[in-house]
Amino acid sequence: MAQVWAWKEKTFTCYKISPRDEDMLEADYSPNAIKVNGIFRPIILTKSGQIYVPKLSFTSLLSPFVYLKKPLQIQPQSERIIKLVCGKFRVFALSKEGALYTWNEYSCDKNVTAECIDCGLGRISDLRAPLDSDEVIVADFNDKLFQISRKYCGEKSWISVELKGCTFNKYEAAANFSSYGVKESLEIPIETSDESQLSRVKWLRKWMDAFNNPENSDVTFIVEGKMIYGHQVPLSLQCQQLQRAFGNVYKDDSNRIIMPIEKASYATFYRFIKFLYHGQLDIGSPKGNIELLKLVHEYEYEPLMKLCEEVVIRGMREDNVCSLYSLASHLGLKELKDQSLAYVRAHKEDMSKIGYVSEIARILDCGGPENAENN
Repeated sequence: MAQVWAWKEKTFTCYKISPRDEDMLEADYSPNAIKVNGIFRPIILTKSGQIYVPKLSFTSLLSPFVYLKKPLQIQPQSERIIKLVCGKFRVFALSKEGALYTWNEYSCDKNVTAECIDCGLGRISDLRAPLDSDEVIVADFNDKLFQISRKYCGEKSWISVELKGCTFNKYEAAANFSSYGVKESLEIPIETSDESQLSRVKWLRKWMDAFNNPENSDVTFIVEGKMIYGHQVPLSLQCQQLQRAFGNVYKDDSNRIIMPIEKASYATFYRFIKFLYHGQLDIGSPKGNIELLKLVHEYEYEPLMKLCEEVVIRGMREDNVCSLYSLASHLGLKELKDQSLAYVRAHKEDMSKIGYVSEIARILDCGGPENAENN
C-alpha cells in the first residue's frame, strides 16, 4: 500500500492505493487536484513513470482506489515521467530527459497521446503550474526561469518569456494556492444527491425559523411599537451598517440590544430583516417597495439593492415616474434614473394630459437636450 493526497470536501484527504502489476506508487508524492469536466480527480504518478487517474468520478470514490487506469500516453513510450503538475486547464509532465508534455483537462481521462511542448529552451529541469492562469513556469539547467503559454493567433504554438530576477518560490502552486502564494477559493465538488438536497433544505429551514423568534435572540428592533427579534452576530455578518449600529445602542440588563427604528414602517423593516435570514424578498406594494429601496440604500446593503431597484422599476407608472426620477437622482441609482427617463420619453403625451407638463420638461431637460429632441 502507498498513499496519495487529493482534494475531498474542501480538504486534502489521504487515500491508500493498491499497486498494480510492476508499478510501485510514490508514497511521498502529493499531486495537485485538477478540474476535469467539472469534477476534481487526483492524478497519480508511479515510481516507474506510469500515470493513473481513477475510472470513477472523484465525488464517488472511496479509499482505497480500486479502479485505476493509465490514460496518459507519451511518445516515445520509452521516456519516463518524473514529475506531474496540474494547472488551470492542463496537466503538465516533465520527463527524465528534460522534455515537457501536456494534456488539456478534457483529454486526461481518455487514452490520448500528450502534446510535446517545444519552445527551443532545450532540456527542462523543473516546472510549476499556477492554478489561476493557463501557463507553466519552467527552469532550465542554467537555473533560468521561463513562462510558457499557448499562442492562439493563427497557428497554435507555444511561446516562452524569460522571467528575470524571479525564483520558484514566487510561483509555488500547491493545490490550494495560486501562482503568487495567495490562498484561493477553488471550485470544490459537492454532493448533489437527493439526500444531500434534502439535508440542505432542512439546514435552511433551521436558519429561516430563527427569524423573528424570541428564543435565543439577543436583538430586539422596535418599529411602530411592534417588536422584531434578531441575532447580533448573523445580522452583523450580513450588514456592516447594522454591525456599527449595534455598537451604539442601548442594552438591557441581560445584554440584549434594544434598537428603535424610526425611519421605516414595520412592514418595510420586517421585509428587510426577513431577507437577511431567508434570502428571499416578500412581494410588496409599489409604495412599500420604494420605502424598502430607501431603507436598503441607507443601510448600504448591496445584495438587496439591485433587486429592490428592479421591483421598483416594475411598478413604474405615469403617476409615480416623476418622483422615481427624483429619488434615483438623489440616491445615485443609475438604472432607475435611466428607466424613469426612458418611461417619461415614451409616455410624455399621456402624462401631459394628466397635468405633468412641468415635471416632464424638467426631467427631459436634465436628461439632455439632444436626447430630448430625438424623442
